[in-house]
Amino acid sequence: MPQVAVFRFAIDLPAPWKRFIELGQALRQRLYHLPYGDQGLLIRRELFHATGGYADIEIMEDVEMIRRMKRRRVEIRALSGALVTSGRRYRERGVLRTWLTNVMLIALYLLGVPPRRLARWRAT
Repeated sequence: MPQVAVFRFAIDLPAPWKRFIELGQALRQRLYHLPYGDQGLLIRRELFHATGGYADIEIMEDVEMIRRMKRRRVEIRALSGALVTSGRRYRERGVLRTWLTNVMLIALYLLGVPPRRLARWRAT
């Protein structure tokens, strides 16, 4: 069975917010098996091409690819090491506001809202 690996999600924010964001992502990954693209998706080239690679969409291309992998029953393995993501966008736009926006965008995407519309909403 082909595998995909992802690093553990980590973010460079101050302690209370860091724990909040990292815990939320860990729960999301555990419950829905849906890691973030910025966790460093490690995918064999052959599998990447066989599943269509990244979709040519404005936003959620990583989510779309993971969903295609799951439909093919590809195992997604979580590595113990962390890949630290920049918290710049969270600091600039506000941590809670950015987190809520991200949650809303993912939920709307999974409900079928087109990525083009989501990208416009994120930009505002």
